[in-house]
Amino acid sequence: MILFLSSTLLIKAYSGGNGTLANPYQIANTTDLIYLSNHSGDWNKYFIQTADIVFDDDSTQVDWDGDGDANWDAQDQLGFSPIGNIFTDFQGNYNGQNHTISNLYINRIEQYNVGLFGYANGSSYIQNVGILNVYVSGKLGVGGLVGYDRGGSITNSYNTGSVIGNDNTGGLVGFNYSGSITNSYSTGSVAGHNFLGGLVGLNYSGSITNSFWDIQTSGQSSSAVVLD
Repeated sequence: MILFLSSTLLIKAYSGGNGTLANPYQIANTTDLIYLSNHSGDWNKYFIQTADIVFDDDSTQVDWDGDGDANWDAQDQLGFSPIGNIFTDFQGNYNGQNHTISNLYINRIEQYNVGLFGYANGSSYIQNVGILNVYVSGKLGVGGLVGYDRGGSITNSYNTGSVIGNDNTGGLVGFNYSGSITNSYSTGSVAGHNFLGGLVGLNYSGSITNSFWDIQTSGQSSSAVVLD
């Protein structure tokens, strides 16, 4: 007699946690972060980063779209998919716990709201996140950390590397609309056209406190613009 044993394959979404305030999802590696970027249903949850995350410095070797194959197809060539967009914004809480994310690559030159977080809304809270050696390219609302911050809170965070966009391009945040930025900074380089800034490209009724940039900017309008 031959017995066939069956088992259920359990797919772990993250390295731990259940997404609540008491037990946040744990982001410990590149797989966790890419999984988060591809699962918009989790974008209203709580997250903690539990280790430094380092992507391969050769971006062609990374499975950016999370399909299980780093074959540098059309989707992989776009790089990391921003967390939050105009259809489903990020409204959760991400605490990097002073860990870093290195070699993040995003190449979405025709896309709006591009950054590690693409579109963050008023209930979002992003804190204690460091991004090293980033390459981010987008069209409008482009930032190393957040592309478009619509009323959210960013604190104790920083970005280094290259940010490239067309309009509303900043080293940390592309477009800060009524959001708050505290104890944060950006270094590296920013290139673009209209509304270009070392820290924030366009700041509309937003609050920026105890934050700075030491960054090379190049474009038609090179300033941190503040509008009320």
